[in-house]
Amino acid sequence: MKTGLAPIALCGNQSPSIGHCYIIAGIGTNHNGDINHAKRLIDFAVQSGCNAVKFHKRDADCTSVKTYLDRPTPRHQFLGRTYREVLERVDLSKAEFRDLRAYCKGRIDFIVSPFDIPSLHFIDDLDVDAIAVEAVCTNNVFLLKEVANGKSRVMVSIGLCTEDEIEDIVDAFADKKLTLIHSIHMTPFEANISYLKVLRWLEQFGKKIGYSDNEAGSSMALSAIAFGASVIDKSLTFDNNLSLSDSAIGLTPVEFSKFVKLVRDAENESISDIRRKAIAGQREIYDNEQVSIVAKRRINKGETIMEDMLAFRSPFRGLSPRCVPLVAGKKALYDMEEDEFITTEVVEL
Repeated sequence: MKTGLAPIALCGNQSPSIGHCYIIAGIGTNHNGDINHAKRLIDFAVQSGCNAVKFHKRDADCTSVKTYLDRPTPRHQFLGRTYREVLERVDLSKAEFRDLRAYCKGRIDFIVSPFDIPSLHFIDDLDVDAIAVEAVCTNNVFLLKEVANGKSRVMVSIGLCTEDEIEDIVDAFADKKLTLIHSIHMTPFEANISYLKVLRWLEQFGKKIGYSDNEAGSSMALSAIAFGASVIDKSLTFDNNLSLSDSAIGLTPVEFSKFVKLVRDAENESISDIRRKAIAGQREIYDNEQVSIVAKRRINKGETIMEDMLAFRSPFRGLSPRCVPLVAGKKALYDMEEDEFITTEVVEL
């Protein structure tokens, strides 16, 4: 099995490039059923510089039993009295989905997550850039089979899958461009970098790997990139105070743009520039601890400096000990007392 896969962009309008993270703005149902809100979120995603937007499509009657759909749902009263009313309120029509697809064309990739087979067929003619299978859908093997029969690129969230189930998914999509998306689903979300070790483990399956972030901030998503994730799915919302689950973990447009900028800035920096900045940033801290060359005893003007006349003591105010071969054998230009720093001004180099 392959390991150490290089990050690479995946879909549609985006040109693949090594070292480029494919960032998805997960809009889901954060538009609350308003297509104008959906378009505004698309605009924010485009402006941020991310690669794709992702929407949800669900047929309520195909995903939940009637008793569950028709029970009161006080959490979502601003959208409806029951879970059914909420789902119907946030659902978009075929014409609206076509409108959104056209709105994204040539600007940003368009991804849809179908939660059931009718919703999968609903998007058949939308020419989506990828289909995303959410973690809660991965036990629906019939949905997975239908997705595997299609032509679209596929991203599958495996946060709720066993190792055997992941192997089954990889086998089912053997001839497809598949990305395995690691995700953590818990309430409240616990930011723990150890969860990201799974990304390294997933490399054994020989597929591109990504991370769907459910943290209120962005530290885990940024860390996931360092662990090898080439795809990041992060929720985008207008208001974190909305009670919809997606919105509770989303970034506002300003926060999302800052997140994308952090990723892009890191991608554009060379390793040499990063190291140079890191060393410079630490210099002030370590200057008082690092040693430099000093006179071990008094050295008279004109005296030839020998190595046994030198000592190495902090702080770092003179030449580095690496310069001893340049100093030894040279004459002193001035009288120097014990502990005086050896610099280019006091030695005849």
